[in-house]
Amino acid sequence: MIVDGAQVVLRAGRSVRVCAVRVGSNVKIGKLSFKLDNLIGKCFGSKFEVVDKNLVPISPEADPAVAEEDVGEAAEDNRNLVSSREHQALSTEEVLRMKKDGIRGEDLVDKLVENSVTFKGKTVYAQEKYIRKKIRKHAAIVVAEPPSVFNVLEMLALKNSGKTNLLRGDTIAMMLLRANVHAGQRVIVADTCHGIVAAAAAERLGGHGSIVHVHSGEMSTSAGVEAFGFSPAIRATLSTYPIEQLAAVVSPAEPTPAPTGASDPAPAAAAPLLDPAPATTATGASEALPAAATAAGTGETAMDVCEKQASPAEVVESSTRDGAAGRALAAAAEEDQNAEAEDDEEETGKTRGRRPPREGDEQARQARRELRERTKALLMEANFDSLLIATRFHPWELLEGLMPLLRPSAAFAIYSPTIEPLTDCFSRLRGTAVNLQITENFLREYQVLPDRTHPHMSMNGASGYILSGTVVSNEHEIAKRARIEAGPAS
Repeated sequence: MIVDGAQVVLRAGRSVRVCAVRVGSNVKIGKLSFKLDNLIGKCFGSKFEVVDKNLVPISPEADPAVAEEDVGEAAEDNRNLVSSREHQALSTEEVLRMKKDGIRGEDLVDKLVENSVTFKGKTVYAQEKYIRKKIRKHAAIVVAEPPSVFNVLEMLALKNSGKTNLLRGDTIAMMLLRANVHAGQRVIVADTCHGIVAAAAAERLGGHGSIVHVHSGEMSTSAGVEAFGFSPAIRATLSTYPIEQLAAVVSPAEPTPAPTGASDPAPAAAAPLLDPAPATTATGASEALPAAATAAGTGETAMDVCEKQASPAEVVESSTRDGAAGRALAAAAEEDQNAEAEDDEEETGKTRGRRPPREGDEQARQARRELRERTKALLMEANFDSLLIATRFHPWELLEGLMPLLRPSAAFAIYSPTIEPLTDCFSRLRGTAVNLQITENFLREYQVLPDRTHPHMSMNGASGYILSGTVVSNEHEIAKRARIEAGPAS
């Protein structure tokens, strides 16, 4: 049931839009403009016709798209049909004049059928297809659907396919399956897809469990989350945290012991775990290469230095602050925020300025600070059950930085629109994870009609690739525990 304030997906022809239902609010979809008042109290899936900028419900019996009509005589085949504008007796000017006079879409379709010279020469199937096509074009029919991963992705892709990184609904479903996301789980998500992966995980948890959505910058771009209009119970399980602060959260910096004497040599500068300068691969993905230089003055290789200093905090710090992960998320966040600002300007017709402070702003900021502290405590436990990553950048930096937050036997799933970055991650994860596999989804939609059931003629064949596996060890955590048990060096 649609209630006041609910999020609803409105579909008019090939146009899709997500909006909040408010009394007295207007919405525009394509060339249609109408009020949303009549949506309240109706069921999801209901169909409406736009009449004088108001939504008039269409009963299933009167639905012209599904009603059985007597199409009259029909030919055995379409061999003699030749497409031409001369076969329609009504001119374009007459059709426009009837629309201006306020004729209903169903009545206009009936007149087009009556004035079609070749209609009776079509087969029954061709006649039904002709009627459906004219209904989509001339009948102002709007369908109200509940938000789902599929239609929210479709809405985002229609605005800009780059927003979704070519993600499909079946691909997200496979990611949730591979990462073992279900009620009661602790899930950490990093995506550059407007939060659609985090929203899908929150929908799967159903208010039981916790999700931390890692983002770059102070605020996360969550158009996908807002489109679902989750209940307070589900929203309470979803929190965000800046990736720049993960290093201090996972393992706070330990104080450096003071030198015992002036004669003690200064400690050698530790070589960074990951070279902050990204190298561009042949596929165009940015990837930080391991440091190969020798630590100055010590004679130790970079691998020796890494084994001594590789704590979870240092791994996260090097892969989020200096590595490509922070830059990737920052770039994606900036692009998403700019895209959302452009959408807002296009819909409102003006740029929103900074509003003056309102009563309750301080309480809202205090609530956000408390939520940030609870999220920080959750991250410090480093006991997450699942990891989901969906990015158009090379995912290794994110993966290496977030894996210390997973418990043993945790599952992970990584999406990439191209396979080359995942093959690189596959090779680097050997010995740290098992059941490693790269999969590609194949989804084929079918038209189901009497005597003409067949696959759709036009489908999206690019599903991207998913790298999944199960964590069996955490080399950085093991090395840290070994150093703690060994005690301070004499």
